[in-house]
Amino acid sequence: MYQQSAYLEAYTMVMEDGVLTENEQKLLKLQAKNLGLNQARVDSLEAWYAESLVSSSEEE
Repeated sequence: MYQQSAYLEAYTMVMEDGVLTENEQKLLKLQAKNLGLNQARVDSLEAWYAESLVSSSEEE
């Protein structure tokens, strides 16, 4: 669980401006590797993040 939270924290930080640069992508890929997260898990976490943004904007 810690690994997922740590990745989501990093992902949230780089997505604050709504733009994912090439350098940020490299940083996230390295973060995922260091945390032992496979690509399928990363994709799932990023999809969850995107869905949570849509949900929170619909509530406003």
